Amino acid sequence: MKGIGKLLLLAAFAGCSVSVSAQIVLEELESHKGVFTYRYDDSDYTRAFAFVAPTYFIYPDGKVDRDGAQHLLDEMGFNRGALKDNANAIFVINPLEEQYSANPDFERFRDIYNLAFLHVNIKVIGIGSGADFVNCSIAPQAEGIAGIVSIGAKTVPQKASAPVPAFICGRKAEKIAQTYINGSQAILQQKDASLKIYENREEALLRVVVDGKSDKTLASVMERAWDTLLSRNYRLSNHQHTCYMGETLGSHPFELAEYMYLPNLGMKKNIVERNLLAGKGDYLWFEYYNEAVENAEAGTVPLLVLLHGNGNDPRTQAETSGFVQLASRENFMVIDLEWQGTNKRNEWMGLDGIELVVNEVLANYPQLDPERVYAEGLSAGAFCATALGIHKSYLFAAVGANSGGVISGSLNEGIIHATGFSPKSLWGDAGQKRSHVQMPYFSICGTIDGAVPFPCRMDVRDQFPGGVGAPPVLPPEESSIFQAWRLYRFLNGADDLQTFDVQADAVFGQQLEKRRSQTIKAYDVESGEVIVDGIPLMKLIAVMDYGHWNFAPGASMMWEFFKQFSRDRSTGELKFCPSLK
Repeated sequence: MKGIGKLLLLAAFAGCSVSVSAQIVLEELESHKGVFTYRYDDSDYTRAFAFVAPTYFIYPDGKVDRDGAQHLLDEMGFNRGALKDNANAIFVINPLEEQYSANPDFERFRDIYNLAFLHVNIKVIGIGSGADFVNCSIAPQAEGIAGIVSIGAKTVPQKASAPVPAFICGRKAEKIAQTYINGSQAILQQKDASLKIYENREEALLRVVVDGKSDKTLASVMERAWDTLLSRNYRLSNHQHTCYMGETLGSHPFELAEYMYLPNLGMKKNIVERNLLAGKGDYLWFEYYNEAVENAEAGTVPLLVLLHGNGNDPRTQAETSGFVQLASRENFMVIDLEWQGTNKRNEWMGLDGIELVVNEVLANYPQLDPERVYAEGLSAGAFCATALGIHKSYLFAAVGANSGGVISGSLNEGIIHATGFSPKSLWGDAGQKRSHVQMPYFSICGTIDGAVPFPCRMDVRDQFPGGVGAPPVLPPEESSIFQAWRLYRFLNGADDLQTFDVQADAVFGQQLEKRRSQTIKAYDVESGEVIVDGIPLMKLIAVMDYGHWNFAPGASMMWEFFKQFSRDRSTGELKFCPSLK
């Protein structure tokens, strides 16, 4: 999996210099005169990860020059606070002529939208005549927009909007909001003297906020919009597609996902850079916990280790997996590791380094329970978590894998070299521990994964233009995911899985217990368990038609599996306590 942080908006910024200073300094796009842009510094780890942080398209009330655009952004509050700390980039978009016109300016919107490589959190803001244009021209085709803010519009749209989160304020807010309420099929959920909040019955993130306050500054409007709407969600295009592969307007469906805004969650974040190995560089990790964890009694809080994908930004798992949101409700601690050192600023950890970090965190937080330590990862992080469960079985009570399994030497020699673990070492260690060690394993993968193909669909050439870059077509038995299932069946004393048996199960290729089909966020999800001596030591999840990425609802499914298990630190024995669920 490529480093997605490096791919953000590269095309959009071709031909213009990009400031990374604290103060916004806009530059005009060479390809689109009258469009001024700025990208925030993503190397500052105190800020939100650029992949999910909002990119703002701002339509002002009439034409502005660069100084006017910068003054507008200052008035709106983009130089400070939550808007600054949770933004990837800004585009201030003037009308092509003196006033916005439906077709030409919509085509310019489409062009600028398509310049951006990723579109998971585009927020569109209109002010005055800019709001009229947004409401009438963009909103009806806003399926790929994460949120709309309309400030002071004068025209009531004739068409209903697409289903899109929206914040509406101004004299005609009630009438304008109705077009968004209808489009989102939202019903009134909250009401006070100045605020009405409508939400879709089945998707609470699909929200329309009507702000009835008057005599406000732009900064106060944006603060209210952020608190009630913009901080809540982003979008993914992972249906029959992988979200970081890029898309154009309307090319793929988008689903709503929960944004990780820590104040909303009551969570704290510590960034730790520490030298744990004499003579080597600093390790980097992020710690997330809430007040309940801080005040917990000694030895009572579980710890979850997150491992990002190959070359990813180290914030990837915390901000896209759903586990931090879950931790805010379930009161466990999360640490997100820069385990690969691919940012060139920090040291590669490897499996031994990960163990050092876990023990350091356990020592620093007496609230943590050393018998309830778990690990999960995405893609290469899934390979790493799979290896940790074998090589560091005494440290973890359970491990899980998103979009990955046992690393395949034929496809990933570079990752094997970079990480230091290999299939041979895993099978050798598993052979020694078989019948002596049990390790619960949770596997969740999309069935149209183009990076780590799912066993029942190994031909993924259709996801690669002209087949360029597509992995070779292999039999299901050579799937990285299938090999992980086989490895953990072998370790845990189940029958060795030699072949993918479509007669036993067309999805998983093996007989599973507690086999279930369900629908989660419009996805068909298949699941089953491998039970050994009455203990569900493996749970397998297939998200049908889902690409290579975290499936956020899977976080709660994985956690429900994990928290049945603990491991005695003195004997290494696995303890199964289903009553802890």
